[in-house]
Amino acid sequence: MAISLSTIPFLFFYSLPMLVMKKWILPAELTVIFLFALPTVFFYLMATDQLFQLPFSIGRLKYLGLFALFPSFFIMIVYNQWIHHSSKWAELVVLFSIVYIIVLATFYIKEWLDRKWRTKLRMQKHFYEESLYRISEQLKKQRTVEGAMYCLEKELQEILDVEKIKVIQSIDEPLPFEYNEAYWANIVKKINGAPLSIGRVMEHRSLFVMFIGSFRQTPLWLVGKKKHPLSFRTEQKDWLSTIVYYTSMTIENMLKVEDLLKELDRLKEKEHSILFTRLMFQWSERERKKLAIDLHDTLLQDLILLRRKVENLLVQPLCVEDIQKQLNDIDEEILDIIDVTREICHELRPPFLSQMGLKQAISQLIDRFHLRTNIKVKWNVHIQAKLGEEQELAMYRIIQELLNNAVKHSQASTIQLVFDAQDEAVQLRYVDDGVGIEMEKLNDHHGNLGLFGIKERVQGLGGTCKIASSHGSGLEITVTIPL
Repeated sequence: MAISLSTIPFLFFYSLPMLVMKKWILPAELTVIFLFALPTVFFYLMATDQLFQLPFSIGRLKYLGLFALFPSFFIMIVYNQWIHHSSKWAELVVLFSIVYIIVLATFYIKEWLDRKWRTKLRMQKHFYEESLYRISEQLKKQRTVEGAMYCLEKELQEILDVEKIKVIQSIDEPLPFEYNEAYWANIVKKINGAPLSIGRVMEHRSLFVMFIGSFRQTPLWLVGKKKHPLSFRTEQKDWLSTIVYYTSMTIENMLKVEDLLKELDRLKEKEHSILFTRLMFQWSERERKKLAIDLHDTLLQDLILLRRKVENLLVQPLCVEDIQKQLNDIDEEILDIIDVTREICHELRPPFLSQMGLKQAISQLIDRFHLRTNIKVKWNVHIQAKLGEEQELAMYRIIQELLNNAVKHSQASTIQLVFDAQDEAVQLRYVDDGVGIEMEKLNDHHGNLGLFGIKERVQGLGGTCKIASSHGSGLEITVTIPL
C-alpha cells in the first residue's frame, strides 16, 4: 500500500501522460509529494515492530510479479497486433506497464477473494485440514479396530469422489466389489515391487490401495474404486497418507492398551500376583504421602500465616465493634479450616506411625472417630513383635477403612477391635452389632468397595481375610498377616 500510494500518482498523473499525450495531468512537483509516504510508512513499521513482515511481502510480490509478466506480454502483443498497432517504444512501454499493473492487481485481488470467500463457496467437507481434525476427534472415542475402520471408511466416502471403499486383509484375494482385474493386477505388481509403507497411495486408473499396517500379524489394506479414472491430486495424496497414518497409530495404541489389560488380568490370576498387588498398594501409598506433604507445605502454611495476620488485627485497638466481631468470626473459620486440613493430612499419611508408633496412631484414629460419630469403639491392642513399615501402614489403613465402612453402612452402636501382633503373624479382629451384610452379595465389589479393598490389600501382603456375617446380625472380620 505504501509503495502504491507513493508511486501511482507520479506514474499515472505525470509520467505516463507525458509519454502518451506529451502533457501532464498534475505537475511533477505535486505528485512527488506522495513519495514521502514511503519513508513515513517504513518508519511506522519500525516503530510498531512490524518490519519483519516486509521480507514475506516482498517475496510474495516477486512471486506474483513473475507470473504477471507472461500474461502482460501476451496481452500487449495481441493488443498491438490486432487492435491498435504502434511502433513507438514509448507507447509500448506505457501499454505494458498499464497491463502489468492491472494483471498484478488482479492476482492480489484473487488472493484476497480466496481467503474471504472460499469457505462460503465450497463445502466444508472439502477442506482436508478440517477433515483431519474431525477424524482425529472421532478416533479418540473408538475402543475397537472395527470402530476405527468404520470412521476411516466413512470419512473417505464423504471427502473423496469414490464408489466403494473397503478394508481387506489380503491383496491376493478378490476384492469385495466389482472391479477391473487388469487394473488390480497392475497395482498388485506395484505392491510386490516396492517395500511396504504405511500411508503410501498406489493407484491405477479407477482403483487405489493403501497399506494401513500389520496388527497381531494380520495386515490391513484400504482399497477403493473411484467414480472417474483420474489420478489423485497432490493435496489429496498427502491428506490420504496422513489420515491413514492417524488411523494406524490409533489401532496400534488401542491394541497395546488391550494387551496391557489382559496382562494385568493374567498377573492377578497367577500365584505371583501377590507381588503385583503389593506393588500397586505401595504406589498408592507413595502418592498419598506426596499429597499429604504438598497439602502441609502449601495450604496449611498459608492458612496459619493468615491466622497470624488476623491475630495482629485483633490486638490493635478498634473503634467499630462490628469489625471486631467480624474479625472474630473470620478467626474461628480459619481455625476450622486448619483443623479440617490437618485431618485430611492425617487421613492421607498418619504421622504417628513414624513418630509415636502404631498403637498411638490407632488411638488417635479412634479418638477422631468418636468426635464425628456416636458409635462406641472398644479396642484392645497388644504389640509384642516388631512390625515393618509396610505391615504397620497396612493395618492402620485396614482399621481406618473398617471404621469408615461402619459409619457408612453398618448402623452399629458398638464396635470391638482386637489387635494382636505376635512373632509369626499379626491378627486383627473386628466385630460390630450393625445390620450386617448378605454373604451372597459380598463378592459384588461394586457395592462393597471398602471390604473389597481390604481383601486386596491383605492378599497383597500374603495374608488371609475371613468375613462372617448375615443380614441383621452384625459383621465379624478376622485379618491375619504373616511377619
